Amino acid sequence: MTSVRSTIAAGLALGSAALGASIASAQTVPNQYRGNVCIVATTPACAPAGWAVSNCGNARFVPPNWAGGPNTTRLSIFWNYFAQNYTATGSLVGAALRPVQSGGIGNSFSSHARSTARITAQAPAAPTNATVFLSHTMIVTRFDDVPGCNVTLRFQGQRYPLP
Repeated sequence: MTSVRSTIAAGLALGSAALGASIASAQTVPNQYRGNVCIVATTPACAPAGWAVSNCGNARFVPPNWAGGPNTTRLSIFWNYFAQNYTATGSLVGAALRPVQSGGIGNSFSSHARSTARITAQAPAAPTNATVFLSHTMIVTRFDDVPGCNVTLRFQGQRYPLP
């Protein structure tokens, strides 16, 4: 009976140590930037859909190949009663608009297959695992799947989780 108790106790201790180590390592590996995004410019086609300069929301951003992650750029925006996501393979930093997978959820889910985006400026240009703050300016065409609605977004965020 004593050997069974000691085996169980050893197993629990080992499991607790492994769990503690995995939680500690998970807390020190950055996996996204959390902050806010605001619309800083729009085209006239955005107004009927309710999108205007100074609309702001919470946001999460993940650069490509960052912190051991995949080669995708991801921006998720959480407006008051609506959420959107824009994802592209590789980097969106550059002069060319690139196709993005996008979608939104509010009263229903919608997939936007025709949006394009590009990041016109990002600071720092090449974030590392040690980069605490990140900001960028991003142009999105056919925003919220509205034809002719092009917006310029300004993102500012902080690495999360922090060490």
